[in-house]
Amino acid sequence: MFLILKGSFMLSSIIDSVFGFFNVLVRQNYVILSLLGVYGHNDHNIHY
Repeated sequence: MFLILKGSFMLSSIIDSVFGFFNVLVRQNYVILSLLGVYGHNDHNIHY
């Protein structure tokens, strides 16, 4: 019983770390995309 609890705890911690990794990737991509969007808007303003 203890081994089952330990295994499920390890599995949940692995899932948590994977989700945290994906969250960091999504946030970084969102920041990069928003920065590119800002630079794109600045380019359009310069063209105008």
